[in-house]
Amino acid sequence: MCCVASLNPTEHPATMPQQDESSNNPAVMAYNAVLVLFDVLAFFVKSVYIIVRGLVEMVMLPPARDVSGDIVLITGAGHGMGKNLSLQYAALGTTVVCVDVNEKTNQETVTAIKGKGGKAFGFT
Repeated sequence: MCCVASLNPTEHPATMPQQDESSNNPAVMAYNAVLVLFDVLAFFVKSVYIIVRGLVEMVMLPPARDVSGDIVLITGAGHGMGKNLSLQYAALGTTVVCVDVNEKTNQETVTAIKGKGGKAFGFT
């Protein structure tokens, strides 16, 4: 029976898993508690920072971009919001491409932009 392994752990104490004696040491336990406390504190600080940063970015508007010289395509430029947007973008110095299903009102918008010194093109 030289090759048979014994299943009784009391016969071979070297095969038993050894429990770490330092885990019962009060200094090690205090050190581990401080590490866990530090990890929890770091988590909360990072969480609060991310939440506050997200709220600030949500409330603050990005800086306005200069659109002069850009080309802007406005659909529905013959009336309503499309016409107002076309006139406002033309006032900012953009080239406005007006698109609308109604050729008459679209041409009126293009004429109004050109009458104020803007650059506009109309398409139906």
